[in-house]
Amino acid sequence: MASVLGFISTLAGGMLSDAYHTKSYWTKAIISILSGLLATPAIVICTAYQSSFALSISMLGVNYITAESWGSPTITMLQDVTPSETIGFSISAYLFLTTISGMVGTAALSMVNNVTGAATNPAKYGYNLAIFSFIAYAGSLPFFYLAGRSYVQKMREADRLAAEKK
Repeated sequence: MASVLGFISTLAGGMLSDAYHTKSYWTKAIISILSGLLATPAIVICTAYQSSFALSISMLGVNYITAESWGSPTITMLQDVTPSETIGFSISAYLFLTTISGMVGTAALSMVNNVTGAATNPAKYGYNLAIFSFIAYAGSLPFFYLAGRSYVQKMREADRLAAEKK
């Protein structure tokens, strides 16, 4: 599920970003924001509602088909506004930080599971994961907005400078 639906989501995010970026500089940020908005309730239902495996696995599918579409537009925004001599470093730093945040989040979730006694009450694993997922997904939304705002400003400034050169 993760491979197929995540791959489709990643491709769709990139294709939509490429298809509509000329209409508005906000396109890439909007795709990232919508990705988080649509994935948040799906992952929370998937992890918190534990009475139906079919519902949980369906919501996991909805999560994968929506959640992974932010990657391509985000990396493209980085490429568009970073000086050419530091693009590789910027993207590497970005990927490193996203990986580290996932590792820290996993370690923190493990600690919370230990403190809440999830081993003796397995339902708590799902509830704790729902809370962590909600914080991560919903917490990313303002940052996608801020990134979009900064991106639009930088792109408009680049357009203005290009027009002045002509």
